[in-house]
Amino acid sequence: MRFFLHGLLFFICLPLAGQEASVLEEQIAELQTSLAEGETEKERLESSEAIAKAIKEAAEVEGIFSHPFDKLVNIGVLESGDGEFRLFNWNVPMDGDRFTYRAILLFSDGDVVELKDSLELTREMETRLLNANEWYGALYYEIHPVKTRKRKYYTLVGWDGNNSLSNKKVLDALVIDKNQNVSLGLDVFQDDGLYKRRRVFEYSDKVIMTLRYVNPKEAIVFDVLEPLQAGLKGQYQFYGPSTVYSGYILEKDGTWRLEEVMDMTRPQDAESGAQFNFPARPDINRQRKKVNPLTGQ
Repeated sequence: MRFFLHGLLFFICLPLAGQEASVLEEQIAELQTSLAEGETEKERLESSEAIAKAIKEAAEVEGIFSHPFDKLVNIGVLESGDGEFRLFNWNVPMDGDRFTYRAILLFSDGDVVELKDSLELTREMETRLLNANEWYGALYYEIHPVKTRKRKYYTLVGWDGNNSLSNKKVLDALVIDKNQNVSLGLDVFQDDGLYKRRRVFEYSDKVIMTLRYVNPKEAIVFDVLEPLQAGLKGQYQFYGPSTVYSGYILEKDGTWRLEEVMDMTRPQDAESGAQFNFPARPDINRQRKKVNPLTGQ
């Protein structure tokens, strides 16, 4: 395994100019298994570094912005939604039930910006402005561009496998200035007149939390979290979904307004192709399925 890995690292470090996106994908696909299952932390980090190097040089690769990258199952490839950039994003399992994260923005003009995983994602960070070197680390699974007459930003929806006791999810706003400097955090998430730069949710590792844009509602919908047992308020490793859903509705001024209670029941006469399928009515005794009803995961 180690001989194969070092040989592949050498191969992927060769110049990428003139290659096609499919060749780059094949190279990265060979590394992603070691990224997730490498026998040692060192091997996993070496694979991650080799992948990052290949992506940073990918601006010279033909077809990079239209290639689907279907073979990359351990590496997320998201489009910005407006053609400005692609986001390559992955995590590296570390010893001690920890993760470190990598995120690289590849712009359509060839510029590259990497977010540096250097902070812990906490609820106290909901009002903090961050730059590319002050990133908390996460796997983003949705990007929603927001543009008004005054500003433009990208709403990010992500997950952080915090530790063996709890997971976290995050809503954030990514801003890119005219010089392609990247910052994270914008006061666009409003709750009863109060504005936050991002939202951080922490919950038990044993449950699934919904946090996703829902098309029929045109909102980012999420489970309202509560302690799984009485007396555990503030101990978020014991929090799980309640029977209530809340959501953020996008306003004309580019802010996301919190709606405390979202009706996510499925209409009784809805066809089977409905885009969401929640219980017909709240049931405090219902058992949540292992599969997220929105993501299928």
